[in-house]
Order: sequence, then structure tokens, then C-alpha cells
Amino acid sequence: MYYIYHKIINKDENLEQLRENLIRNPAIKGFLDTKFIVCKEQLLHAINLTEIAFETETNKSTNWGIELDLTLAGTTQIVKALELFDLKPSTQSLILITESPLNKNNFKNIHEGFPDLAPSIDALNYFNIISDFDNPCKKAMSKSILKQLK
Repeated sequence: MYYIYHKIINKDENLEQLRENLIRNPAIKGFLDTKFIVCKEQLLHAINLTEIAFETETNKSTNWGIELDLTLAGTTQIVKALELFDLKPSTQSLILITESPLNKNNFKNIHEGFPDLAPSIDALNYFNIISDFDNPCKKAMSKSILKQLK
């Protein structure tokens, strides 16, 4: 069972210190920039595919969080996946995935559950969502499935 949190990034927040705190926290399985998350189903689907990759030993990375990034990005290239989902100066909010409840006193501006997700223009372009007739969530999830086939 996993717990989902979201964190709003303050403009004056020390990102390197935040990254270090997230990496060192044993409860946190992964964290990712929300910019390329189209819908919660996309993330839940990718979490399941990441679990399956480790169970079947088809994972490309030994790090669960990086494997999740690879799955979400639909690529086997770690650099590309981190470019999309890693914490960076332009990050406005993060999603944290944990195996146990977090002590929210250890983090500023952290909330339980998913943030409001609205696909960014960059996400729509990346997932090749070109019209109102496209289902952005299904398109984003299909990218994860294609990664599993590579």
C-alpha cells in the first residue's frame, strides 16, 4: 500500500536541501514534479507497472523512484525521465509516494492526496495530445505501457 502526498514548492525553498531530505527519508519511495502528470490514474497505473517490473525483474533501474519516472515517461533513458520528473528550479509542486504515513511536520506545505491536476501545455505536447477528442489520461497511460514493451 502506498500513500500519496503533494507538496507546494516555495520560491525561496532550498531545492538541494529538499532533494536531500526526500532521498534520505526511508518512507519515501519516489517523488516527482507534477508538470507532466496528466491525471491520477496515470500515476496509479505507473505505480502498478513499476511494482510489476520489480516483481518480474524487468526493471531498468535498481531505484524504485527512478523506475517510476521511466515508466511515466515511457522511456528507458534515465536522463530523459529525470528531465521530465525530477525536482528542478521550475518545479512548482511535487508528488511524494510513500510506504507509510509521513510526519507532515518534517516538511513545509505538504498535503495528503493528489493535487488538482490539469495537463500543462508541455505535458500535452510530450504525450502527443493534439485535440479535445483525445483522452489525455489514456494517452499518457499508453506511453507507460509502451515502455514495458521495450
